[in-house]
Amino acid sequence: MTDESNTIIHTEHTVPQGGGKKRRHINPKARSIGFTGYSGLSYAEIGDDYCAISCELQPYHMNPSGMAHGGLIATMTDVAAGTMALEADNCEHNIVTQNCNLHFLRPGFGTLRAVAKVLRKGHRVCVIDVDCFSGDGSLCTHAVYEIAYLDIPVPDSLVLPGVDESES
Repeated sequence: MTDESNTIIHTEHTVPQGGGKKRRHINPKARSIGFTGYSGLSYAEIGDDYCAISCELQPYHMNPSGMAHGGLIATMTDVAAGTMALEADNCEHNIVTQNCNLHFLRPGFGTLRAVAKVLRKGHRVCVIDVDCFSGDGSLCTHAVYEIAYLDIPVPDSLVLPGVDESES
């Protein structure tokens, strides 16, 4: 969800008890710089088991036929998948997309929304399912991503302050 200032709101996260480990979450403002921000993408919502990215289509997002460009949809689904992989890993390891398979089902119009969910998380790879919906709510693209975890920590500047799990 977003509030009136268009900032991301994390939904309540269920956190295992004990251990005293800090639960870390992605900082959407830090992740919205560079190419993601330039592309006009915004974080709509991040929950325990999903991440939603949205984009209000502008004339420069369109292909010559007047529908959302496939490259924009690929970028949206990639950002959603990467964010979900980071969240699933407690923002511990940096990531790269190692494989993606996109199925463009119908044209995208209006405000697009990409929703990512974890299918399986391993120690080295996370498989993410992403659906991208057109402004009328119809499914325009389905994608499956394999996100590889690197032995490189996520910089603290990209995450929100941790919440002590033992206090939950």
